[in-house]
Amino acid sequence: MTNITSFSSNERIRQAILAVNQAWQHAAQTKATLPTSLLTRSVAILKALQKYTTNDDVKVSLQQAQQHIETYLSNQNTHKLSTPPTAQQVPWFNRRFPFPASQADLALDASWKKQIKAQRNDPYQRLGLALSKIPYRLAYQEAILALRAIVRANTSDQAQALALLYWLAASASFLESQDSTPSGEQIIAALNGETLQTLPMPYQQLGTKHLRLLNKTDQKNLELLFGPAKQHTTLKALQSSAWSQYQTRLQQLKH
Repeated sequence: MTNITSFSSNERIRQAILAVNQAWQHAAQTKATLPTSLLTRSVAILKALQKYTTNDDVKVSLQQAQQHIETYLSNQNTHKLSTPPTAQQVPWFNRRFPFPASQADLALDASWKKQIKAQRNDPYQRLGLALSKIPYRLAYQEAILALRAIVRANTSDQAQALALLYWLAASASFLESQDSTPSGEQIIAALNGETLQTLPMPYQQLGTKHLRLLNKTDQKNLELLFGPAKQHTTLKALQSSAWSQYQTRLQQLKH
């Protein structure tokens, strides 16, 4: 790529360029499998940088780099069915790696929606893209649909897919509000993603019947995997203290 550092004295742009370069150099040196969140954040950074330069050569280089990463992203199968998802899969969980995630990085833009649509027949790709935009409701829905497809395929990943599906349904029940459905932007502003990632979600205490993202088939499959639950509730009820703090912050954002 053309050396673009010298074209701008803006410190924020310089740091963004260095962050992208460092992440990609590390991946190349270690021959690491690149997490979807790293790829999507790199794209978001490159798109943002294009708004801050008037140099045509620099802009072309940035556009080419963006296109290369988007192409790689559309062809890469890097997704692991870990429960809970890792911070590499869900940037909201850790906004320090590899470059602080901004609201622009996490937002549902037209590019993400286009990529999701293109990967409807590849549940692993679809899942990776969906996880990268948690906690948006649409991202949750896309992740659940991708996991159901993996479960239906009845491969060796079925149990892991069900465990992750359950985690997503349980965590979504924590994000609900009493009088309204908060937007993704409101959730991000009101709740540290790492808090949700680390909340205990015990199946025996949570059950399945009050988790809205689960359908009857999901519930049946989960009972076959984990056995009958002792009770059925939501995560917001089970973790009421943490949920109350989250709700207080949501209310403060409205004023």
